[in-house]
Amino acid sequence: MPPRFRPQLKDGVILSPGPDGNLNAYSAEAWHQFTAAISTATTSHSKLRKLKRSVFGQAFPALMDNQGRLALPEPLRIGAGIGSDAVVVGVSDHLEIWDKAAWDIEKAEDLAQAWQIMESLEKRG
Repeated sequence: MPPRFRPQLKDGVILSPGPDGNLNAYSAEAWHQFTAAISTATTSHSKLRKLKRSVFGQAFPALMDNQGRLALPEPLRIGAGIGSDAVVVGVSDHLEIWDKAAWDIEKAEDLAQAWQIMESLEKRG
């Protein structure tokens, strides 16, 4: 874990699959806020059950070691296709963990679209 993220994660990390082929990593506080948002979501009961199973049923608590390393549970690591090189990306209220090669592709695609998205936001104001 990069040093700048370690203080927020000293009490543990909750790992869960991300929607884009990555893993999401939450501090205990961010996980609590995330679960509260899901619990109060307004959608059909069947969609909410599927969401809860997908997110909570595959979540794993984890602790960093004294050197700031985090062992990724095998089911999550395999599901996200994370090999020997991983990248940690800060995304506001949580972190994303990506396979390095997958992140390079995602980053290029995101950057290509980010400016268009930003322009559409500016037009609203």
